[in-house]
Amino acid sequence: MRIATDPVCGSELEEEEAEGARLYSDYEMRQVYFCSPCSRQQRSRFFFCSPECKAKFDLAPGFYGGLAAQEAWPT
Repeated sequence: MRIATDPVCGSELEEEEAEGARLYSDYEMRQVYFCSPCSRQQRSRFFFCSPECKAKFDLAPGFYGGLAAQEAWPT
């Protein structure tokens, strides 16, 4: 059993239950380094306790996912 934290409300939940209910979002993120022409990409999966939290996150992933100064887009 793997426990995740909903990035919107902070609730703890089981990843398997969230996946079964399709309460997750996958994002491809590119971190840009301001003093360098380099960037780094990574994929992240965020889990949610409710459809409402997922909808809020999907509207503003940079705000809830701590992705300020990064670009995020759904995969």
